[in-house]
Amino acid sequence: MKRIVVISIIALLLVSCSKRTTIEQVDYDLKGMLENKVEVQNLEIKKISPFSENGQELDSVYFDCDLLFTEDLFSEDFKFNKGMNVSAQNNLFIYDKRNRLIALKFGKTNQIDK
Repeated sequence: MKRIVVISIIALLLVSCSKRTTIEQVDYDLKGMLENKVEVQNLEIKKISPFSENGQELDSVYFDCDLLFTEDLFSEDFKFNKGMNVSAQNNLFIYDKRNRLIALKFGKTNQIDK
């Protein structure tokens, strides 16, 4: 009985550690893509789905978050001003088994009114 409890606790710790690493990885990748001009808030992993494509093992990570822009960020496709709050829902990052981001799709974004 004690052995089952110990194994269960170890399995739970491993799962929580891997989820924490995934949250940290998503946070890191979001900041990098947005030139470190954003603070990621309320990051929530909705689902992690492993799959295989062309023999490569991959993970789909679905998540929601809020973004607070700490500096102006402009490109041809978008404009975010310093202090702007944005809610980003139903986002998807795809990672290989080395935790490298290989694909992404942003979902619905809305500006959060203060």
